Amino acid sequence: MTRLVRHAVQSMLVLFLVPALVSAEVSRVEITSRRDAAGGRSFGSAGRYERLAGKIYFLIDPANKRNQVIADLGKAPKNGAGKIEMSADLVIFKPHDASKGNGIALFDIVNRGGTVALNVFSG
Repeated sequence: MTRLVRHAVQSMLVLFLVPALVSAEVSRVEITSRRDAAGGRSFGSAGRYERLAGKIYFLIDPANKRNQVIADLGKAPKNGAGKIEMSADLVIFKPHDASKGNGIALFDIVNRGGTVALNVFSG
């Protein structure tokens, strides 16, 4: 098994296991930029894609037993509602014309800033 395939499998396992281990909610999404993906190149029947970038914001309840597996959770600052706020970078690639898409989303679980899915599909 190549390193990329192994990493992709590990990412998929995390995708399916993490929801069972921790509990969080998305509080908001901010899109800060939109641009053509792949220089505006067309991809089959889906056509051109665009790249959206921004931040996704989460709330975690430190009192929820599922969240006790998170290291140093008790040291994180809490908001007025007693929840912990956090954010992550977000990048979305989507067809310019949503009606041409197949309705399937690919999620890439980023670890320390490195992407996996784009490397696998690009190359």
